[in-house]
Amino acid sequence: MGFATVAAIAALVVSAGSAYMSHKARKKAMSQREKASRTASAENEVRRRGAIRAQVRQERIRRAQILQQSANTGVTGSSGELGGISSLGSQTSFNTSSTRRRSNSMIGENNYLQRANEDLGTAATWTSIGSVASSAYRAFSGMPGYQNWMQENFS
Repeated sequence: MGFATVAAIAALVVSAGSAYMSHKARKKAMSQREKASRTASAENEVRRRGAIRAQVRQERIRRAQILQQSANTGVTGSSGELGGISSLGSQTSFNTSSTRRRSNSMIGENNYLQRANEDLGTAATWTSIGSVASSAYRAFSGMPGYQNWMQENFS
């Protein structure tokens, strides 16, 4: 085996090794992105639950104020009291559903970003494989034996 053949094989081995290491690094990066995405989702869920608790707490405070004012003025059970309490329930329900909707949107967004990262990793892997193939072609096409074979078969 001549020097050109040994050099071509060594270049091919190095190209394959770098493609493997590149793939391994991208896999690790994707894993980290997934962990970050899960962490962000968990944090958003904590915020969502805190916002719902705050809404419910405010609604209870306001309801107690309405009941106290009704008792102080002697109109307990009046339509004003019942309407005020009903309005508070509607507002709290609307705010809670809006918070849940935003949370669900963020979860969906995180899922799409995660899938995009996976697709980017797949694309990069195939790019590495293409680079290895290209390196192999360049290595073998420069060898005299290959050039002779091309002239004999395609001239």
